[in-house]
Amino acid sequence: NKSVKLVSVYEPAGLAVIECAWVEIEMLMLHPVITAVDARKKAKEELLFGFVDYAANKISTVQNRFPLLNGTAVNISIKEQRFDTTDIDLKARILSSPFAATTSSDHASIMATMMAGGGNAWYNTKGAAWGSKVSPASFLNLLPEPDSYYQSSSILVQNHSYGTEVENYYGPEASGYDASVMNNSSLLHIFSAGNSGSLTPNTGTYTGIAGYSNLTGNFKQAKNIITVGHVDSFGIVLIPSSKGPAYDGRVKPELVAFGEDGSSGAAALVSGVASVLHQTYKNTNNGTAAAASLIKAVLLNSADDVGATGIDFQAGYGSMNAFKAINTILSGRYFQGNVSNNTQQQFTISIPAGIKQVKLTLVW
Repeated sequence: NKSVKLVSVYEPAGLAVIECAWVEIEMLMLHPVITAVDARKKAKEELLFGFVDYAANKISTVQNRFPLLNGTAVNISIKEQRFDTTDIDLKARILSSPFAATTSSDHASIMATMMAGGGNAWYNTKGAAWGSKVSPASFLNLLPEPDSYYQSSSILVQNHSYGTEVENYYGPEASGYDASVMNNSSLLHIFSAGNSGSLTPNTGTYTGIAGYSNLTGNFKQAKNIITVGHVDSFGIVLIPSSKGPAYDGRVKPELVAFGEDGSSGAAALVSGVASVLHQTYKNTNNGTAAAASLIKAVLLNSADDVGATGIDFQAGYGSMNAFKAINTILSGRYFQGNVSNNTQQQFTISIPAGIKQVKLTLVW
């Protein structure tokens, strides 16, 4: 049909992006192969100021105690506009990418510095994973990149510090990112929750509940990702930080991190720490990459409880603690396994005398 322009296809989730008149959409919806139709939104960055505190989430502690754990041999994709490829803080650590945006932005450069800056321009520009290599990808395409991109560039973490508008449903992008992780079991997608925490949702199960269920983009409703809200240096969830729950009652955001600049920076810090966790696991497992579900489990389990006691829809499982997360892997405090229908697995945990509380986290 010459009236329909095919923009892109993401086969793992059965998704196609097209441009056409609405009358063509109405005709397509009559076809039995079409299960859902959604409008494509425009992405925008979610950063307010550009201030970072590496001490708040114990990133500085990791860099002091474990100077060799810096994300080496772990590659990060930064999906938004293109970051400054001439930045001395990223020198010799930029991977070429056919999916890079044609336009650049200061926001993207700040995110790259928070994640992987080498500290060459100034001591405070040393990122959470200052040994990682970085690869650009454009957020003009809201769907995941092809599996071949992640696999050929050995991408283990992709950061998404952007949003669209408040959306409370499991849409095509959410489906796409869940499929992306299913096809690339070590790939962890990390999204900023958004800066719309004061808004009241006007659609979905939680319509009319002020200050909740206001994540910016249906892709943040995905199940196999981490969505990150932002707190100040005292662990207080800031009002602009978008809140959960997800459209179906799941906990969102899963984590919070320092981000007085907005949730963009919070997501970038979590992406940097996730890269260091990947390196830590590789170092202790003969170079084998960890499953994304394990890295997610470690981040959630080691987080510090902030805000309301226990798990909640403002801070999720808590504020990221990079030092505790590293020690969780170094101490081998995790189990991995697979179960199918009507089967069981048992694991034994030895609890020392005098322990009053145990935290167990299951991620799949």
